[in-house]
Parts: sequence; C-alpha cells; structure tokens
Amino acid sequence: MDNSHLEPQQRKRPLRAQAHALLDNPEQLKRFPPEELYGLINSLGLEDALELVQCMAPGQFSALMDFVAWRGDRFQLNPLMVWLRAALGEDEEAFWAKIQALGAEFIELIFLRSLNIKQAESDEEDPSLEFMETLDGHLRLEFLVTGDAQHVMRRMIEIWMGRSALGFRRFLEAVRWSLPSELEEGAYFFRNARLADLGFPSRERAASLFARVDIKKYLLAPQTPSLVEVSENFFEEGFKALSGEQRIQLEAEARYLVNGFLVAEETELWDAETIYDLSCQARDYLNLGLHYITSGQACWIDKACRQFGLQKIFQVGLSLTLDLKYSLNGIGKAPHAQHLAQWQGLWWTLEALYPSLSALGLKRPLLWKEGKRVMFKTLADIALAQAQLEKAKRQMAIMAALHHNEPQKALLPFGVELKLLRPERFFCSALAHFVVEGKVLPKPFPTENLKSLEAKLYASAFAALSTEFAQAMLLKEPLFEEAREMALSCLELLHAELDAANSPQELFGLPLEGLPLCPLGKNEAAST
Repeated sequence: MDNSHLEPQQRKRPLRAQAHALLDNPEQLKRFPPEELYGLINSLGLEDALELVQCMAPGQFSALMDFVAWRGDRFQLNPLMVWLRAALGEDEEAFWAKIQALGAEFIELIFLRSLNIKQAESDEEDPSLEFMETLDGHLRLEFLVTGDAQHVMRRMIEIWMGRSALGFRRFLEAVRWSLPSELEEGAYFFRNARLADLGFPSRERAASLFARVDIKKYLLAPQTPSLVEVSENFFEEGFKALSGEQRIQLEAEARYLVNGFLVAEETELWDAETIYDLSCQARDYLNLGLHYITSGQACWIDKACRQFGLQKIFQVGLSLTLDLKYSLNGIGKAPHAQHLAQWQGLWWTLEALYPSLSALGLKRPLLWKEGKRVMFKTLADIALAQAQLEKAKRQMAIMAALHHNEPQKALLPFGVELKLLRPERFFCSALAHFVVEGKVLPKPFPTENLKSLEAKLYASAFAALSTEFAQAMLLKEPLFEEAREMALSCLELLHAELDAANSPQELFGLPLEGLPLCPLGKNEAAST
C-alpha cells in the first residue's frame, strides 16, 4: 500500500529514483498523500530529501509538521526546527508559504518556545543571550535556541519584518502575553482537526476498527472456507487486478484503515519504523480476511471488495486471530487446565508448546512458526495455530490424568510450586518411574535408581517404551498418540541428560529426591 500514488514502474525503483520521479512531476507531488511522503522522506533520510521538502506544497508541509512536532499531546520544538531548517532553501516565497500554512497557534507556539520577547532596554534583559530587535526598536527578541534553530528563527523574523513590520509587531505582542499551556492546548486541538481532514480518525472511531465480527456472515460461497493455498501477497495481487476507478477508491480506504490502526495503537506519527510495521500488519489482516471471504478464489476478490469494503475484510482477518486467542482463554478456564493465573502463567504442557501459546495470548495474536513470531497471513497459518491449540488441549488432558484434576495436591510430594517444578519435569518424573518400576508415578525420582534408569534407557527401544507408557495410562485416541509422542520426546531428553551429566546435580529434566530443583534451564526462555 505504500507509495500507491506512484505509477507501477516507479514503485519498483529505488527510493532515490522514486523521489526524482515526484520532483520531475510537480502535479503528482502535490497529490501525493502527506503520510506516504513523510515515510518516503524518512526512508531516504532528511539530508538526502531536502529538495522534496522544499518543493512540496504548503499544505503537505503543514501535515508533516503535525506528524513531527508532537509526542502525545506535548509540543516538541527540537525535531520541528530540524525540518524547518530543511525547508529553508533559496526560494523565500516557498518557505514563507510553508510557514503561513502551519496555522496561527502553531506559529505562536514556535515563537513562544524559541524567544524571550521583552520591552527593549528593560531591566529584564539577559546579556548572555543573543538577540534581535524589531525595526521600531521597541521589542527585544532574545534567542532561547542556538545553531541551526537560531538561524531559522532569524530568517523567519527577517522575512516577516520585511513583509509587514506592523503586523509582525502585533503578532509578537499577542505571543508575549499568551499563556503557554492554553496556547499548546489550542494548537493540539487544531492539529487533531487537521489530521481528521487527512483521514486520521478519532481514537473512538479507530478503536471500532478492531471490533470482532461474526466471520460466518462474510463467506461469499455457501460452504466452509477452502484451505486452498494462496500467496502471502494474495490481497496485493488481487488489488492490482482491479479497475483503475476501484483501485483509487480502495487506496483511500486502505489509507484510512492504516491511519486508524496507527491511532488505535497510539503510535506516534513521527515513528516511521513503527508506522511501517503497522502498515504491514494491516496488509496481513487484509490478506487473511480476503482469503477467508473468497475461499482463496481470486475471481471473487472484486466482489468481496465491493460488497464488504476493506474495513470489514480487515475485521474478518483480525477476528480469525482473535478467535484463536479466545479459544486459548477457554482452555485456561477448563477444569483440567486450571486458570493460567493460578499457576504463574504456566500451561500444563511440555515446554515446546509454550512459544506457540504465548504468541497466541498476545493483545494482537501472532503465530509461532519456524522459531519466531510472525503475523497470520493465510488460512494455512490459522490451521497451523489451531493444530497447536488442539495439541495443547491433548497435553493438558494427559497432564490432568497424571494429577487426577488435583494439581495442587499432586505438587505436594515435590515441595515446590509449578513455577519452579515445570510441567515437563512433572511428566518426566512419572515417565522415569514407569521405565524403572513399571508404574506411572508423578513424584520425585530416587537418586539411587539413576543407574537403573540409565541402564534401561540404553537397553530399550524408545518407541516401544513410549507406547507402553501410553498404554499404562489407559488413554484412548487421540490422547494415546499424544502421550506416546510426549513420552518419546521426554525419553530422548532424559537419555541425553544422563549421558552428559557427571553428577545428579547436573540433571535438569528430572526431579530427584533430596536434591533441590534448578530454577533455570535451557528451555526457560521459551516459556516467557
């Protein structure tokens, strides 16, 4: 969606070439959305984009200063002065037009923060500050800024006095008696009004973009959505195939959607990197929602966009991920799961599932895939997360069978809370007892039996042992197969640790009688 107002061949060019394309076409530059222009300049670097800053329209420059000069509801002079210095080229008329476009309250705030405005030859003069005087010599303007910022202020003062000395004098008198807090509040109000005109919704309106919807109402076909594979760029590919008129309309919808995303996430408009990340997230939600609505059929993209619009497509994609989160929360409230808060945020599963469950539990759920958190982009990603959730449910049910739905009681023999014990070590203790004694007993393992455990692990086939363990638990499918896989994984863990350890104290995966548990381990990071 970035740079959507460039021609297709221009969008493929490097950033510097894109900037030159805009400079070569002034009319196109004037139509270019300020937020996208801001992103382009930030990507280039301000020093390499001076000509763009100096050639943009006054209204565009004003919008960019609304992005730059505020941190929350607080005015920030320093970053603003850097951009004003960039706008100060050889064309005095162009620079002055940009200053006037900032708005009266904005300009007053700049002067109030940059100058001490005093009566000339008063007792309040500060001899340590550089200063200028008005042409009539009545007012002394002491500079509170230095370097390039002072140079910009001097040029603004000189230009203004040269155009209207009387008007400038009246302006200074107004600034002189202004209350800083009221002036800042007024400037912020008008700044938000200008952003609304640019398509940045209010916080309340932006929050509504994240409303969960009933996704079943948005299937174009009277069937369950197809898992047919689609590209991670399914939305963009379909977007390019639309007619020119419809593309223009959807570009405006896309900008409003992304702007709403930025406002809802309380992203500062000066933070170009975060803006880019959130824009990518919005695109991924659109991709996911469109895959669901069209069942992956590109021929239905046009109909989906016309019938529902991008906001609903976005909400469908978001709702698909939120449904996963709610499913996870439902697992946590099940009797065998014990609510997460009761167990210091731990799930009764093996540690390998912790990254997946943690990613799904975020405010904006993510997918754990190939060792990292990523956005959901297609229904295949949703299916993968659903499989991870189902696996978690099975493991929790198996753990519940071990602690007989009385986890607190089951922890008593270990003498520690689950946060220190960890569910995986609870499972390994039951498995180790089975290997040596033929009984499923979740309790600390006798240190004197470690040699027997090691000998049996060396002499046995893990596949057969894991099957026997699952049979001893009297489980039926699909829990039987899950328990067999869990046992196989933990047998390999125990074997590796016994092989590498020089003493019982070096064993992390197995709780031992009479020995304290190690609070940290190689898998600790995966659970956070």
